[in-house]
Amino acid sequence: MIFLTPLGFLGLLGVVALIIIYLIKPNYQQKFVSSTYVWKISLRYRRKRLPVSRLRNLLLIICQILILLSLAALLTGPALKIVNANENEVVAIIDSSASMRVKVDGKTRYQRAVENVITLGNAAFDKGGMVSVIIADAEPSYLIEEFSQTDRASFNDVLNKLIENDTDCSYSESDINKAVDLTENVLDRNPEAAVYVYTDATYLNTPERVNLVNVTTEEEWNAAILDAYTELDENFYDIVLEVACYGSLNRTLDVNVIVRNANAEYKDQVTVDVPFVVTVNCTPGQPKKIKIVRQEPTVEDMEEGVEYLLYKDVLGSVYENGFFSYQNIEFSIDTTGGDKDSFDLDNYFYVYGGLKDKIRVLYSSSRPNTFYYNVILTLRNNLADKWDIEFKELKFKAIYNGNGEEIEPDADAKNKLFNGFLEGYDFYIFENVIPDELPIDGVVFVLNPLSAPEDIELKREALINYKGDPLPLSVADDGVGHPILTNVVAENITVNRIVKVTPESNSGYKTLLMCDDNPVLLVKDDKYVKIAVLAFSVHWSNQVIDPGFPLMIYHMFDYFFPQMVDKNLFTVEDVIRLNSVSEKISVTDTTGKTTEYSEKAVNLTAGLPGGYVVEQTSYFGRTFSERIFVRISAKESDIFCREDILNDPYGQRESGDSFMLYAVYIAAALVTLLFAEWLLHLRDNA
Repeated sequence: MIFLTPLGFLGLLGVVALIIIYLIKPNYQQKFVSSTYVWKISLRYRRKRLPVSRLRNLLLIICQILILLSLAALLTGPALKIVNANENEVVAIIDSSASMRVKVDGKTRYQRAVENVITLGNAAFDKGGMVSVIIADAEPSYLIEEFSQTDRASFNDVLNKLIENDTDCSYSESDINKAVDLTENVLDRNPEAAVYVYTDATYLNTPERVNLVNVTTEEEWNAAILDAYTELDENFYDIVLEVACYGSLNRTLDVNVIVRNANAEYKDQVTVDVPFVVTVNCTPGQPKKIKIVRQEPTVEDMEEGVEYLLYKDVLGSVYENGFFSYQNIEFSIDTTGGDKDSFDLDNYFYVYGGLKDKIRVLYSSSRPNTFYYNVILTLRNNLADKWDIEFKELKFKAIYNGNGEEIEPDADAKNKLFNGFLEGYDFYIFENVIPDELPIDGVVFVLNPLSAPEDIELKREALINYKGDPLPLSVADDGVGHPILTNVVAENITVNRIVKVTPESNSGYKTLLMCDDNPVLLVKDDKYVKIAVLAFSVHWSNQVIDPGFPLMIYHMFDYFFPQMVDKNLFTVEDVIRLNSVSEKISVTDTTGKTTEYSEKAVNLTAGLPGGYVVEQTSYFGRTFSERIFVRISAKESDIFCREDILNDPYGQRESGDSFMLYAVYIAAALVTLLFAEWLLHLRDNA
């Protein structure tokens, strides 16, 4: 037992003060006087209580003395010295970021780091120490924890397997500081444990007690494609390329570029592959951006630090305008003279998205209007990065009765009108006149129906005219929170006339919008049947001037045709969201492994760099495919990266032996004594 604050013993003076108080306190004097019978009875009763009162007073004094002693003990800080500090205990952190895969003479940085840890661990075992190993990736964790000399064989076996199989070395960035924080589990028990960090990074500020071991070598260097993409300019693509080299020497890099299926009209068309070479002179650590364009930009349009090349200088007159489409563009680095760099994960790059899956849209109307035509054109422009929307318009004249109301053509006339137009499209829009049998190979959107064919599972009852001011729409229960109505203010859309339609029982329709308690927007989204019905005409509504209505059509298209992926380029550890329009969606990674998912939406973490293929077959038999490229972080390409600050795991810890404090136990005893004193006072006053 030791006392961390010996001056706390001055608190014992309180005990002395208490004794003095009791000594100088006036004593109660007993005096006997003649009295009546009542006084005699009281005296006898008091004599019976006297022994108990003396005991209570004694206990009260003892409690007060113990309370003062407890307070003095708390001030002195009593503790038990724990002799468990072991200078031979070590914690080794192995950086497993992608840059640790840099290889020279057949050995990676990661393997060299593991070999160093094996040597470190066995030396600690020889001295009777313990060893812990932390793998530092995006989410660091202990590989082994507090192995002693008896675990030497297991330790060597685990570490040797890391050398043989480098799968524990990730392809992402690592969080070294988070790994350093994990060492506190060991340092809380043994502040004398040594922390070693094996990494390829250097730090501007390294804690004095942390042993930073840099595993880089002078022979290492890296040539990297940091980024590549295309920019659409007047329906032709400019190619943008960013490269860099890291090491001690200036380098000349040849970047091989291949434009696959150049200028194809549609996604599955096979055309030609156009190869060319871009030569880049690199200064170490200074990324260089090259842009290949159709014509020389003006001074105002030039970006600072960008080198411009013309297609005609790179490819000649045949492709002087560049490319209006491509299946993909492949980039790869070839260094002059065959001097290969030390890191090959960033020597290639793929750009996808030059050709999109085609969505065929048919708009059929007996009274065609520019409103829906323009909405579809706007969709085609706004969704150009997602779909190649092909638009077909089917026009025919309306037939009117004697009251000037449009009526349905007879069955033969309708069959003739729609002949050849009821298959082969993905999105059918039928305004006013509807075929007697709806298409079964796509989504059907019915506007202001003049009739209700049997397979639509709706009853068309009558026209309802609203005299006076038009009525606003309202959101139905099924429409609350529905994706089609996102950011749509229903009350801003008004109508003068609607078609009263009633869904058949168990038809599967959801009513999204209402007008005067009548459904005006209904959606059916079954596995093989997808229908939307709008029960009013553009001619009897303010929808042409309300911005919410085209937004609703946009959301409807996006609802029925969600793109499988929202972009074609990701970085390792990014989350890739996959949207399905079928029973299953398959993903083939860069190793050729295919995984199938049956969920409507899937979040997939990209763990490996390279090309991925996402594919699915819709309920209508259309096969959609998308390619994505997952790159390593540009930070990992800088194989001599400099960081700012490395955390100090020791913090305010004092070196030497640790102590177990008794303050908690003394405080508990103090509370008990205070409670006992209170009880004694309570009895005394009773």
